[in-house]
Amino acid sequence: MNDMATAPRFSPEMVYQHFGDEETIYGYDDLEVTIHHTAQTLHCYVNISYSSKVKSDKGLEADDIVEKLVHPDVRPNVLVSGKGEFQQKLLGQKDFKPFGEMVHKFRSKGKDFEVYRVSEQSEEFNLFLERIQTLGMFFIECCSLTDNSEENWLHYFIYERCDTGEGDGSTVANVAGFATLYKFYNYCDKIRPRIAQMLLLPQYRKSGIGAQFMESFLRDLRATPEVFDVTVESPGEQFTYLRDYVDCVNCMSLPEFSSENLKNGYTEDMRLACLTKLKISKMQSRRVYEILRYRATNKKDKEALKAQRIDVKKRLYVPMKRSDKDWRRLNMALTAEELRQAACGEIDEDNKFSTLVQILTKRIDQAKQGVIDISRKRKAPARHNDFALVDDEPTDEASPSEEYHSDGENGQSIAKLLDENCEIEQEDEPPKCLKIFYASRTHSQLEQLIDELGKTRFQPRVVTCSSRGNLCVNEEVKKLKLNHLINEKCMELRKNGTSEKDKKQKTGEGAKKIRSCSKSCEFHNSSQIEDLVNGILANKLKTALQLTKEGISSKGCPYFASRKAVPQCQLVLLPYQVLLHEGTRNAWGIDLKDNVIVLDEAHNVLSTINSLYSSEVSEKSLTLALKLIREYNAKYKLLLKAKNLLYMKQLEQLTSKMLIFLNSESKEDVMTMAQLSRNLNILELNLFKLATYIEKTDLCKKFHGFYLQSKRNEINTKKENDKPKLTGIQKLMVKKEENQKQKADESEEVQPQITVSSPLFRYILLNPADRLAEVVKACRATILIGGTMEPSQLLVETLSRGSIGQDSISRFSCAHVIDDSQLLARRKTVFAESRHSTPNMLADYSTAARTPKGAILFAVMGGKMSEGINFSDELGRAVIVIGLPYPNKTGVELRERMRFLDSQMPNGGNMLYESMCMHSVNQSIGRAIRHRKDYAAVYLFDERFSQESTRCKLSAWIGDRTQTNLGFSEIIQKSNVFFKANSTK
Repeated sequence: MNDMATAPRFSPEMVYQHFGDEETIYGYDDLEVTIHHTAQTLHCYVNISYSSKVKSDKGLEADDIVEKLVHPDVRPNVLVSGKGEFQQKLLGQKDFKPFGEMVHKFRSKGKDFEVYRVSEQSEEFNLFLERIQTLGMFFIECCSLTDNSEENWLHYFIYERCDTGEGDGSTVANVAGFATLYKFYNYCDKIRPRIAQMLLLPQYRKSGIGAQFMESFLRDLRATPEVFDVTVESPGEQFTYLRDYVDCVNCMSLPEFSSENLKNGYTEDMRLACLTKLKISKMQSRRVYEILRYRATNKKDKEALKAQRIDVKKRLYVPMKRSDKDWRRLNMALTAEELRQAACGEIDEDNKFSTLVQILTKRIDQAKQGVIDISRKRKAPARHNDFALVDDEPTDEASPSEEYHSDGENGQSIAKLLDENCEIEQEDEPPKCLKIFYASRTHSQLEQLIDELGKTRFQPRVVTCSSRGNLCVNEEVKKLKLNHLINEKCMELRKNGTSEKDKKQKTGEGAKKIRSCSKSCEFHNSSQIEDLVNGILANKLKTALQLTKEGISSKGCPYFASRKAVPQCQLVLLPYQVLLHEGTRNAWGIDLKDNVIVLDEAHNVLSTINSLYSSEVSEKSLTLALKLIREYNAKYKLLLKAKNLLYMKQLEQLTSKMLIFLNSESKEDVMTMAQLSRNLNILELNLFKLATYIEKTDLCKKFHGFYLQSKRNEINTKKENDKPKLTGIQKLMVKKEENQKQKADESEEVQPQITVSSPLFRYILLNPADRLAEVVKACRATILIGGTMEPSQLLVETLSRGSIGQDSISRFSCAHVIDDSQLLARRKTVFAESRHSTPNMLADYSTAARTPKGAILFAVMGGKMSEGINFSDELGRAVIVIGLPYPNKTGVELRERMRFLDSQMPNGGNMLYESMCMHSVNQSIGRAIRHRKDYAAVYLFDERFSQESTRCKLSAWIGDRTQTNLGFSEIIQKSNVFFKANSTK
């Protein structure tokens, strides 16, 4: 640095080698000592300033600071005589050239660095080394100067290559740090370099430079044939973190340290691999193994954690135990008293802890008997699983969490694996590949894609993402039916992770049996899940059906296997809900960056996004919720922190006011969230904080558990012995009366029930553009496809409103794979779709349609049969569309959506209205033409289909072939010709 005023400044970490153990300087007021170093040659100048100095006539003298700063073994070359001489040294810095041979260079965070090795000494280098080691005394504990007359010293230096700023492209090397090693002899022709000192100047710390510097000189040593291994002399804490990080990163690339091998314990193969490939000593390789094994251990798997802990204990106990041979020698050499003293030294930490537990158990027994006083202060729960005292009462899963910190409070971590300088990830980064995310509305459409893919020569790695409800193979969980109950039960079983067997806990009185209601899922097995993942990646388990069958037979979870396989699959099939909803996407680990998205049946995209981000709550739900919240608060209010109790009271207040408002309104009303807050008089509530509290504390899950708990208590209170005991004759008479009453009830005429819809709140998303844009912008390319995309203007406009420019959108349309001759009256078996259609109706219709008599199906446009169902060949030789299915324009939700679109674009509301109708028509027509050789007649029975404004909104392959203004006899004639011509093909 040519400018002393702007040079980087930092304080020393220690000065006891210069100013004694107390690190004090005597005799000055307002003392300030600044030591300036040249950035290249490290010449230094000491600037001392103070307001007053003690006078020597009082018999006391102030410390000579310069004298104390100069180490006795250092020649006067280190310090310059004055500021003028120091400035002359600064001017000559650009001529400095690093000593030794450059072994590596790298670039980090926009800066260039070079690493040099110096093994031969010179007078000039020795002076330079003295200067840098003198600087090291301020930062390295017990730092001492090396004797360069000894040829076994080896030095590495790291420099930052900087521009001089003179405009001629010249550069200069600024010292960033150094490392000193001593080459110890190893039999018979090897050396064992030992790291004695390592320093990185403060301005280069916490940026990853230290790890790269260490890896650079270790790589150079590994390339030297005579090096046996590399050791360290008395490492400090920060150096240990750094060394562990570098060695762990290197060992992670060795196959001997794979996750499976780590589970099997430390092996000779690991030691040899570390020694031969990385020059790591046996003791350090064992340390690296323990770090990597802990890192690879599933922290939720108690058995795996226990196995890892026992493995470490075995290594710790080895030096503390004496062998049988040692004991025999002691018995022969020592007296009885000496043997007792030797045995006392044999008590290890585990035995000491067991002794303490016995004492504690004894004190607890005394407290129960009233022998000693019992403190009424609340004690912290036991933290160590091996020695936790288990209460007889089971844990209350519905109780509130004490771990939630509100208003920005953060729980502090008490341990870190590595130093801040070492940026190592806590979890393995799974291998990734370029992938296509193919999304559709239904799983049946995804299965059709897999079938069609099998007919091609392309065989990518395929996985289908589905919900727990579809993939779960645990019968106990599946019987819950509802998805949210299945999810909660799955999380509960995985969280428990304990066996169904009774647990035993040893106490002072013997073995005490503890009942355990907790169960674990037998299918959540890591090794079996890994086998399923391998089956997916080998293209043996493509469909959800194949995956669930294999999961049942192998006792592995298909749901978690499919999630784990996603990063390595090239084609990921998923329903709209997984791809288009941010929370679900994150839960599945779906990374859209630099990948391709294909949205099939894309005319459904906007309506799906609206549905995913909309919700409703009825008056009945609010009534039940208010009752539940009040009961919950009454039971647990003493266990809640003050701030968390406030949130619970706010939740109760919000629910109550919503219910009151709902009962007071008699008409439909539309309002924004701000208007709703004013109407409910809840402006003082922070709804975002309240929502965060509900989410972070799993409050919904706790409410559900509390509700089930309450119901169980109600059932238990109804005892069977409340009823009077009856004799055998009395029981027969009661049974007869019950049968007569039942027959009388059945004979009565059933009165029709009139259902009145209860009022409700409905939250709707009016603008899906932002939600769609965040998906489109995240990926490399998005393809929206469908056979019935028209009318597509609304979709294009929505993309534009999501900041997707018109120049980024390309439109392509092609003709259908069938020709004109393939598209265009006996009694049939009749089937009709209704709200309560049986699941077997489609199968019954398919069977009847394949008979000579045939069948006819009356379905609803926009219903289940009109989208996603394949009516190919004889299942759909004709499609008759009667009318145009326009939605109810006066509905409050549609009215608001149209009003919003009108505010965003001209005629936007009407565009939505027309699109909703014509998409249903196009989807219904498309059910019949399913492959290249398929054919069907399409009849459009509505005068409006003859209008150009309506016909242009049909899919192109339909509209171009439409014939209008035909008489009935002409239709019959053309139909006969059409079917005769195609039946002969």
